[in-house]
Amino acid sequence: MKWNLDDAPVFLAVVEQAGISAAARMLGAPKSTVSAALARLEAGMGLLDRSSRTVRLTTEGEAFFRQAQLIVEQAREADALITGLVSTPSGRLTVALTPAFSQVFVAPRLMAFR
Repeated sequence: MKWNLDDAPVFLAVVEQAGISAAARMLGAPKSTVSAALARLEAGMGLLDRSSRTVRLTTEGEAFFRQAQLIVEQAREADALITGLVSTPSGRLTVALTPAFSQVFVAPRLMAFR
């Protein structure tokens, strides 16, 4: 495997934008960076039929495209999960409780919570 996981979003962008230039603009990356990532992916795999104006997926490319979509989505979900686990809640908390519940259950524990 000569490609790396960072190449998957680049491949998706090239396919979704139907070209290297448009993908580079979308990603905010130089065309040479997008071309290099695409070259790593294409080495020996034959994912795309390219001409000077169009980019078309091969049968292998369609299969890889579906898998790359799953990989990128799972990476985003993992990032969101970790971000949620390590973040510290902050800000003001407002709670609406009945007076009886707050006096019996909340008030005795409020100082320990603070």
